[in-house]
Amino acid sequence: MERDEEDLVRLYLTDIGQYPLLTKDDEVRLAQQIETGAAARVELEGSPELTPARKRELRKQVRRGRTPSARSCSPTCGWWSPSPRSTRRRASRSSI
Repeated sequence: MERDEEDLVRLYLTDIGQYPLLTKDDEVRLAQQIETGAAARVELEGSPELTPARKRELRKQVRRGRTPSARSCSPTCGWWSPSPRSTRRRASRSSI
């Protein structure tokens, strides 16, 4: 392994070590949130006669399923993004 790669790995491990790992309950909650969002997307696309209130609720569920909250997901699962700038930095490290 080259010196630069070692530095990136060390930097990545130091960075992710600052955050707690997901618990089993967190993983279940996150999976349910994603599944609910996917089901909401299907209902939105397949039901043209939805009330405006139902459409708003479904869109909210779709957003929640796409972008899990920072509280429920750490950088170790790949979806945590506190800001666009740090997202770019983390994305390049996650490919290591």
